[in-house]
Order: sequence, then structure tokens, then C-alpha cells
Amino acid sequence: GSIQVLSTPGHTLGHQSLKIKLASGKTMVLSQDAIWMQENMDGYPAGLNYSVQDYTKSVNRLKFIRDLEGAPIFYGHDQDQWAKRSGDGWYK
Repeated sequence: GSIQVLSTPGHTLGHQSLKIKLASGKTMVLSQDAIWMQENMDGYPAGLNYSVQDYTKSVNRLKFIRDLEGAPIFYGHDQDQWAKRSGDGWYK
């Protein structure tokens, strides 16, 4: 597997997210604070951003990776998403 650090400014100037390629060949994105929860993906920006314009560009970049590589995006503060995904075996 491998880990790639992605520059995703918006929440902070130097914010970073991770693209992880698992040994199984699956790819996942850990958005950290670039995307807090599902409502941010639905068009409601997270509340604490130094730049909404940079935030929007970063979210769009992560969506592009998701769509291009079939990589689910894991949000930084959405415990419902983590609870749902923990039992589905995707991580293996």
C-alpha cells in the first residue's frame, strides 16, 4: 500500500488530506477537516474556513479523486459514517 499527502487548503492554509492505497488495491481518501460531514458534501460548507473559495476547490478535488478512482471519502467528524462503514468489510 501507499499514502499520498494531498494539499487541501480551505479550513486552514496548510490543511492536508490523505489518499491511501491499501494492499488490496482499494483506494480511500481521509479528508480530515477538508470535509467534516456528509452535509458538507451536500453543498453546505463547514463553518470554520479561512477561505471558502479554497475550501470549495479542495472539496471538488477530493470528489474528483473519488469519482476517478472509485475511492470513498471518509469525513473528519461524521461518526455516523464511521459506524456504518466499520461493519461492511470495505477496509479488507
